[in-house]
Amino acid sequence: MAQNDGQERTEQATPKRLREAREKGQVARSRELTTMAMLLSSAGALLFTWFRWRPGRPTVRRGYPLNHHPT
Repeated sequence: MAQNDGQERTEQATPKRLREAREKGQVARSRELTTMAMLLSSAGALLFTWFRWRPGRPTVRRGYPLNHHPT
């Protein structure tokens, strides 16, 4: 019994136990699904930032010229 720490079950879960687990919020969640959601939300944030920043870029360049020496 010490070797079997509860991770491996010999019997399938009953419908009642499955229903109770769902009610408690204990549902199986894939790591790949979580990773994909994080990647998509990061890409969306980057695109949103790029399209919000792009129209103001010429104004920033006019305000801060790269030539620091007066002519």
